[in-house]
Amino acid sequence: MVRHGETLWNRQRRFQGQRDVPLSELGRLQAAALQERLKGEQIDTVYASDLSRASETAQIILQGRSVEINLTLELRERHKGAWEGLTFEEAAKAYPKEIEAWLKDPLASVPYGESGDQFILRVKGFIERTLSFHSGERMLIVSHGGPIKVAICLMLGWDMSCLHRFRISNGSISIIEMNSGSTVCNVLNDECYLHRLK
Repeated sequence: MVRHGETLWNRQRRFQGQRDVPLSELGRLQAAALQERLKGEQIDTVYASDLSRASETAQIILQGRSVEINLTLELRERHKGAWEGLTFEEAAKAYPKEIEAWLKDPLASVPYGESGDQFILRVKGFIERTLSFHSGERMLIVSHGGPIKVAICLMLGWDMSCLHRFRISNGSISIIEMNSGSTVCNVLNDECYLHRLK
């Protein structure tokens, strides 16, 4: 599982949600570094969020390969409602109680946004369907921080309270291995190949 490269809004600490914000120049360099990192890896199937920051990351990673990218709305970031486009500081000023609740519980309600339960069900539906359909394949998923965190918690059987306890950085890789009913996290938030870009 790969999180898309950086966008300008990431750098500005703005809530993106489902706004279609493109990759920054650094984000494209991160995607190129991901291509290099994954060049020796077999990839049978690819799914990506249809938002351009994820789909472009997937396209860059797969340059030179003949693997189709399956774009899906199910891998979009959680809709952040009234917070989308605001910096964290702006949202905290306009919605102090809601931001405080969200910092304690990542599934707390967001004004005019997607509920935590809806978000989990969306990601869960995608994971269950694709894992059963592509059993035994090596799958690349290019998405956003929120869906990747939820997917990891679902696959590893972690409680959703863990969502704020680990980071998924722009351009990072997390690898989950599923064998004979056993699920193991081999890599979590690997970004060592990006350090030369900073």
